[in-house]
Amino acid sequence: MSAEVAALLPEDVTRLDLIADEPAPLKVVQRRAIIEAIRDATEETLYFHAGTLRPHLPAGLDPHRIGAVISTLLKDDLIIDTGRAARSGNTKHRNGNRLVPIYYVPNREALA
Repeated sequence: MSAEVAALLPEDVTRLDLIADEPAPLKVVQRRAIIEAIRDATEETLYFHAGTLRPHLPAGLDPHRIGAVISTLLKDDLIIDTGRAARSGNTKHRNGNRLVPIYYVPNREALA
């Protein structure tokens, strides 16, 4: 929370209060779950793709939210598209041979 925003809020308002007032709290929870999954997927190596991220994602996530979070992280330079690709490995939907981008996480701690 920026200092300007904090100055406008009553003293007893906490970050939890702000989250509770979020117009779409489910989106916040799902964003956090996706970022945590990226952190888990990059624990051994700082690279990930859809196939290495998938096992770390909790069930019930909106699949569109995953792409939105990845796009935001790319835009904010928190992850970097390496320009390389790997096979998806998703045989559930017959996309096992589909090529997906490989991303690099330069600073895992920044994904907190």
